[in-house]
Amino acid sequence: MDVEVIVSRGIRLFYKIGVLCMLFQLIRSNLETVLLAIIALQGLLLLILLWALVRMGNITGRFKVLLKGSENTNLENLLVKALELGEQNQATLRKILDSQSELRTTLARCVQNKAVVRFNAYDDISSDLSFAVALLDGNGDGVVISSLYGRDDSRTYAKPVVQAKSKYPLNQEEIKAINDALQLRR
Repeated sequence: MDVEVIVSRGIRLFYKIGVLCMLFQLIRSNLETVLLAIIALQGLLLLILLWALVRMGNITGRFKVLLKGSENTNLENLLVKALELGEQNQATLRKILDSQSELRTTLARCVQNKAVVRFNAYDDISSDLSFAVALLDGNGDGVVISSLYGRDDSRTYAKPVVQAKSKYPLNQEEIKAINDALQLRR
């Protein structure tokens, strides 16, 4: 090692020792002031500690409210149960929506549209004793039933209807019954 480096280090060490000695001398001469400063610092630290304890009490109270009604349960278990319940609810909702779709399909094939038209089939008979009844589903499929009343006999006819039309000839009252039934749908 070089002599200059050793001397430089020695000077720095003496300087540091000198600063420490001056610091100790300053503390000894102002011992009352230093003690007051230490006591003030301890008081400040005590206030910070009290504030932290109050804050912790608030957080603990909120946590207890969050866990209220559940014994020996931690927050993780509660969250897991909530997620499982949410998944079960979603599965149940899917089943309900599927059932609703099936019901809609079934309902479309049920009689939804109906109409009755009363009329006189023959000129010599009054009181509208003859009738045509249209019973149609949501697609306009179904049946039209006609009854023609006469003095000596009564005749009943049933004709299938697909999309508001029949492959059999329809009289004007049957056509009116079908149209009336479909008008009620709109």
